[in-house]
Amino acid sequence: MPRNILRWKAAMLAVALFPLAVLAEDDPPAPQVTGNGGHMLRFSSTQVTVPQTAQERQAFEQSRDHDCASTDPGKVLAAAAAVLTQQGYASVEIDPEFHLIDARHDETLVSMRREIFRGVAKSRGLPLPAKPDHQSTEAFVAVEAEGHGVKVRTRFRVTVWDSKGDARTSIVSDPQVYRDFYAGIDKRLAGA
Repeated sequence: MPRNILRWKAAMLAVALFPLAVLAEDDPPAPQVTGNGGHMLRFSSTQVTVPQTAQERQAFEQSRDHDCASTDPGKVLAAAAAVLTQQGYASVEIDPEFHLIDARHDETLVSMRREIFRGVAKSRGLPLPAKPDHQSTEAFVAVEAEGHGVKVRTRFRVTVWDSKGDARTSIVSDPQVYRDFYAGIDKRLAGA
């Protein structure tokens, strides 16, 4: 009889601890924080780099690579640069020797009216919560000849700044962003 009681207690313990083990597995990695703006007295800004969850990492890894039918890395590199320029990336730097692109797209997330309102309210000493107000998206593109085609690997990274100067940076893991970019490259290569 004591053996059955021990088995029953072990089973109950396993049932009780299983949800905790599942929760521990799904905990996202801790963000990396650079700088600490202070709590009571604001003396600096805070920059946070948000790591991907396992699901985001998997989505990113499945979306970041694309095989092009072209055998010329130079043409693929030029097509990728043209697509980025078309998507609003103002700064597009191409390294033709290593077949790399480094591009940046800046955008304001709020209207001029809201910026003015927040500026007036802050000048009057009203404490306002931080709200996202502008962001930069960086694109890193590598092109490599591979077999009878060209492989493209891309990473989009977005940094959002709030109205208090704090920043959050994360890698874009939305597959649609990568699909749209690669569709633009394929379209340009087909038309070239």
